[in-house]
Amino acid sequence: MKIVLVRAYTHCNLGDDLFLKVLVDRYPNVKFRIIVNDLDLYAKMFDQYQNVTIIQNLTFSLLERIYFKSISFISKKKRKEIIKKYYKKYYTNEYDQSDLYLYIGGSLFMENIYGDNLADELDKLITSVFFDKPKFIIGANFGPFYSSGYKDFYKNIFFKYQDVCFREAYSLDVFKELPNTRMCPDVVFQLQLPSVIDKESNSIGFSLIDISQRKQLMMFTEEYKRFIIQTIKESLENDKKVYMFSFCKQEGDENVIDNILCLLPINLREKVNIVLYKGNIDDFLLKYSKVETMFCTRFHSMIISSLLNQNIFPIMYSDKMKNVLQDLNYEGLSSDIASLHNINSSEILKKIRGNKLKIHQQVIEKSKDAFTELEKVITL
Repeated sequence: MKIVLVRAYTHCNLGDDLFLKVLVDRYPNVKFRIIVNDLDLYAKMFDQYQNVTIIQNLTFSLLERIYFKSISFISKKKRKEIIKKYYKKYYTNEYDQSDLYLYIGGSLFMENIYGDNLADELDKLITSVFFDKPKFIIGANFGPFYSSGYKDFYKNIFFKYQDVCFREAYSLDVFKELPNTRMCPDVVFQLQLPSVIDKESNSIGFSLIDISQRKQLMMFTEEYKRFIIQTIKESLENDKKVYMFSFCKQEGDENVIDNILCLLPINLREKVNIVLYKGNIDDFLLKYSKVETMFCTRFHSMIISSLLNQNIFPIMYSDKMKNVLQDLNYEGLSSDIASLHNINSSEILKKIRGNKLKIHQQVIEKSKDAFTELEKVITL
C-alpha cells in the first residue's frame, strides 16, 4: 500500500476540508498521512477512515517562540533560517515514512506584498527534501501575484513536480510553458452531496466572509454589510426563512455573522438561523442543502450551491470565483464586492429565482481527472 504525505490548508475551513474528504473517499486502499494544525479536530473528523493517519504540523514550544521573537529584532533573515532548519528536520522525517508528496487545496499560492514570505520558502524547502520522490499539486489556483519574480520563483518549483493540476484556465495560462501543468475543474465538483428530496420552501441563505481583515478589500466592508443586512431585512419582511453560514471561524466568518446580527433590529435577530462549520462536514452539508436560494460569497459555497441546483447570487471577492464562473460560461446574476453599491436588494430578490449555474456531468467527470496522474503512481 502506497503512503502519501498530504499537505493542505487545515484551519477548519469547509472548502479545504472537502478536498481532503474527496481524496480519502476516492482511494480507500491508499494510506494517507495528513499534516494538520489541530490534531484533535482532524482526528475526530477522519476517525472513520482506516486509511488515514493524522499527524501534527510542526509546533514550537513557548521558549522557542520567545527566542524567535527576540532574534527577529536583530535579524528577520536569521529568524527565518532557523525556522527553516526546524521544518527541514520535520519534513525529512516525513520523507522517510512516505512514498510521495501531495499538496492539495485551492488558494495555495498568493504573493504576500505586505510581509514575510516564509510560506513560499517552505514550498521550496519541501520540494528539495522530496527531490527524488513523486510530487503533486492538485486543485490550486495561482495568485493573486504582483511581480514577475514571484511567478519565476514558482516556475522553478513547479518544474520539479510530476503533475501540477490547476482548477482554472487563468492559472494554467500563467504557466503554459511548463509541460507538467494542466487544468481540471475544482475537485469539489465530484463531491457526493446529501440527497434532499424537498428543499425548505422560501428559505434563503448567506455564506459570508470577513473582508475587514483583507487589505485589498477592507474599504468595502461597510457596503458589504449594508447589502447583506438590507437583503436579510427584505427577505424576513417577505416571510422567508433566513440562514447565515460560517465556513471558517479562523478567517472571521463567525465575527461577521455576529456583527451583522448586532446591526439587525432586535425583533429580527431571533428569526435568523445560524449554521457554523466546526469540522462536522456531513451535518453542515445536510443543513446547507435544504436551502432554496443562496447568496454565495465563499468560493465553495458557489460550487456546492450549483451542485445542489440552488438559486444563486455569487458575490465575488477575488478573481478566483470570476475565473471559474467564466470557465463554466456562467451568464447569470452576480456582483463583485466593489460593485455592491450598485445592486438593489429588492430587484435581486425578485430576479434570483431560477438564477442557477447548471453543472453538466462532463464537468463532474473532468473534475475527477485531477487525480489521473497521481493515480498512475499510487496504484502501482
